[in-house]
Amino acid sequence: MTKTNTSDKTRRMVTLSVLIAITLFLGLTPFGYIRIGPFSLTLLCIPVIIGVIVEGLYAGLILGAIFGLTSLFQVFMGDPLGLFLFNISPLRTILMIFIPRLLVPVTAHFTHVLLQKSNKNVVKKSTYIITSIIGSMTNTFFFLGFLYVLFQPEAAQVSEALGTTADGLLLTLGGIVLSNGIAEAIFAAVIVSAVGLALYYTFGKKESVNDSNI
Repeated sequence: MTKTNTSDKTRRMVTLSVLIAITLFLGLTPFGYIRIGPFSLTLLCIPVIIGVIVEGLYAGLILGAIFGLTSLFQVFMGDPLGLFLFNISPLRTILMIFIPRLLVPVTAHFTHVLLQKSNKNVVKKSTYIITSIIGSMTNTFFFLGFLYVLFQPEAAQVSEALGTTADGLLLTLGGIVLSNGIAEAIFAAVIVSAVGLALYYTFGKKESVNDSNI
């Protein structure tokens, strides 16, 4: 192994370790989940998306899995809706938590790769912003989507817990997608763009995503 390869591997390990530490810090403290009613504004998508941009899909999946673990932890740390759903079905609640978290790095990765291949300079310059928005909205849309689909048999109970009716459940969840989802996406776009650019110029441009990042 050459000195360059060793240095690059060390950098990747350090970068991933730092992002894991940030994810755990946000996920295990009130800073990562800002409660608004029965739901939360989450900042955990940010380190996941940064990991995808800087180190590729594999790193993003690791961070997404940690994101999911911290979300599961939150169920038992004062999340009334999460605990309510977990008592109905632990398996469905775990699926609702983990699948969206793991989809974040997938959609962010392919969005980032696709935008980087664009011949339009304005598109490349918007890569971090667009990738952040897609990644963040993936989490919001699929989390609430799985909530609606997986707990459809208990729609009346879920609706009551959310302060609505079974007929109004879909509309309520759609409103949360727009309100919480847009707020999270904007915040992610700002932070990811700032951090991504800093790391980009610190470590240099990665011309392509190779197999070690996938």
